Amino acid sequence: MAIFGFGKQKKEKEYLLQWQNTIISEPINKLVLSKEELEAQTRELASNDIRIIEDSLAIVQKTLNPDVFFTRMNLLIDVSTRLKKYEPYLPRARTTPSELNLHLKEQYQSVVRRFLLRYYSDTRDKINALKTDKGKLARWKNWYDSLRDYYEYMDEENIHLIEADYRINTREKE
Repeated sequence: MAIFGFGKQKKEKEYLLQWQNTIISEPINKLVLSKEELEAQTRELASNDIRIIEDSLAIVQKTLNPDVFFTRMNLLIDVSTRLKKYEPYLPRARTTPSELNLHLKEQYQSVVRRFLLRYYSDTRDKINALKTDKGKLARWKNWYDSLRDYYEYMDEENIHLIEADYRINTREKE
């Protein structure tokens, strides 16, 4: 039992110190921010991360550039992981940072698949407008090469899709 509330004050101070060390880049053993400052900084950090997540989601759903797509997908995972650290110090939202992070990780390959289909369709449409087989073959090779750099982020199913599409579209032209 805490005498005169001292135990409660100590727990509150430990909680605030843990919170402070969660949001600052160089953790320290001394409380330098008030609860109000912690709340304000946490809201600002979370708000910035949410903006990055929203921007990245919009870009991932529209881009046809593999570099942009995979950079933004990985940024989504990184930022949602960072946002998850702030969760105990944020008001409850409809979707928690933990739920968002888990959803992004679970849906990663599905989102990659949608990108691959979108990128394939766009490339095929551009290739169909070309006149020579040599030009068409070069464009398919560029498409294939632009994706091979990102195999480490894809599961076997998505890699197989790329390999099969490339073989089918270049077999007759070689």
